[in-house]
Amino acid sequence: MNQNYPDQWGFHNTGQSGGTAGIDIKAPEAWGITRGDGNIKVAVIDMGVDLSHPDLMANLLPGYDATEGCAGGSNGGCWGDDSHGTSCAGIIGAINNDIGTVGIASDCKIIPIRSYYSYSDSGELKLRSETDWAIEAINHAWEIDGADILSCSWSIPSPNPAINAEISAALNYGRNNLGCVIVFAAGNENSSISWPANSNTGVMAVGAMSQCGERKRSNSTTIFLDKGVLPDPLGVSCDHEYSWGSNFGPELEFVAPGVKIATSDNQGTAGVNKSSGADGDYTTQFGGTSAAAPLVAGISALMLSVNPNLTNTMVRDILESTCTKVGPYNYSTGSPIRARAGTWNQDTGCGLVNAYAAVQNAYWRSAKISGPSVVCSSGADFSISNTCAGATILWDQSSNITRSSAQGANPCTFGSNSSGNGWIKAQVINCTGDTLILTQQVVWSGMPEGYFIGPSMPANYQEVNYTASFAGMSESQNYSWTVNPSTGTTLNANGNVANIVFYNPGQYQLGVQTSNECGSGLYTEIISVVDRVSLMINPNPATSEVNLSIVSKSTKSIDENVEWALDVYSSGMVSKEKKTGLKGNWTTINTSGWINGIYMIRATYKGKQLTGKLVVRH
Repeated sequence: MNQNYPDQWGFHNTGQSGGTAGIDIKAPEAWGITRGDGNIKVAVIDMGVDLSHPDLMANLLPGYDATEGCAGGSNGGCWGDDSHGTSCAGIIGAINNDIGTVGIASDCKIIPIRSYYSYSDSGELKLRSETDWAIEAINHAWEIDGADILSCSWSIPSPNPAINAEISAALNYGRNNLGCVIVFAAGNENSSISWPANSNTGVMAVGAMSQCGERKRSNSTTIFLDKGVLPDPLGVSCDHEYSWGSNFGPELEFVAPGVKIATSDNQGTAGVNKSSGADGDYTTQFGGTSAAAPLVAGISALMLSVNPNLTNTMVRDILESTCTKVGPYNYSTGSPIRARAGTWNQDTGCGLVNAYAAVQNAYWRSAKISGPSVVCSSGADFSISNTCAGATILWDQSSNITRSSAQGANPCTFGSNSSGNGWIKAQVINCTGDTLILTQQVVWSGMPEGYFIGPSMPANYQEVNYTASFAGMSESQNYSWTVNPSTGTTLNANGNVANIVFYNPGQYQLGVQTSNECGSGLYTEIISVVDRVSLMINPNPATSEVNLSIVSKSTKSIDENVEWALDVYSSGMVSKEKKTGLKGNWTTINTSGWINGIYMIRATYKGKQLTGKLVVRH
């Protein structure tokens, strides 16, 4: 166990730090499902991170300094005592080892991106940030580094259209158009939500909660959005940190632990804990909505670890709908601006984020029907993955498929009662009462059935290709081709494609046989082969004489016992030459006395009319 884990009350609250037992995010329960996936990347856009911190180093990916290297910061590293980003990164991804603290998503990866830093002005510590730095940091996170989640524990004084445009781009186009999950701290002024946390309805604005389940409040007054300063009957929150309060209002999404947070600090005497050696590598006093936002980013990373196909909207909706209702607040239906799932109030939004419920819901949404692509009369099992043991399952199937198991069984056995395309689907009611209609599983019922793709009437002495297409094929696709009669043909087959040359006219039966798990399927088709003959004219143009012949594609000559006729017409359709009862495949016509021009020729052979044009030019 990590040595400082007992201080991490937000993960498992036993009443430490003066809190209320059970007021936490249910981290150990969530870890029973997952601690994350190394393919999920969280960009910590902040003051940079201590790149050699023993609790972070193994989880850090190459970073980026958007401040153009001002006052250090290479590769996303921090400078001097700038430990804010190190503490945020520790909440998300501190390694699960036997030192320090542990991150909520300890098996996910961190991209450290530096977008601002502190400096001293006449002994006064100030922060320096630039609009261009923020834009560059956000763009680099989603478009260059491919971050899945952007954790942002900062604000700027007034809205900036260029920053908002970059946030929108990440929300719309990040993660291959599934959208980056973007988390912003709500702010610590005990007032309205700061910008950019309130910039975009796709951004998740996170407030801070005390260890007693209240919105973190600073003193006995609360600044309402449009009512001035009014007394707060609840007074200061139980942490008794008087100097700050969590911002609130209609844009608030939910709250997370934000006081007395144990996490990583810059090593040694750098950072907020000035103790030397390993004792100075951690702090138990990090706080603010700056601590709450990365915790939500880490929970989002766990959700994407079990279901990477979730859109950012789905992540937000799951987090909202699974929140724990905390505090003495009246939760009513919906925020006027933000919350879309569950009830809400302006102090805690939808409530305290519940890592276990959110990860469980995300995992359940990845449920799918698994089973073979072919169902036979003997039956096959289909099962539903990623659902709880007590889930209710209502199966349904197409009319050519039968269910032999009891309704609700998982796995469930289905069999075939006739051949054809079919489907199996299920309605799943999870242990929490949520309902999911699974996408139907398209299956083939019975033996394979097929058809040919190719010409139905090829010509004699012609090479043609036929493709067999069978529904319900197994993975091992073995095809056996036949042509009957085989005399006068050449057959070459390769898999489901057959190449055939027909030498003689007539009718042929083409067949192909294949099999799947249910048995063999044979498909046959009658192919008509016709003799193709043509009229040859040589020479053309002609001067004094022209040879006219009929040639067959198959024999290169015609049957000399068959008579044929020949007619030649001038351009005015006046008969110029007429021959009947011709034998053999050719005849000669004297054109020496014809005027220059174009003549039409028509030959009649075996009931077919063959035509051509003769040009006479003296």
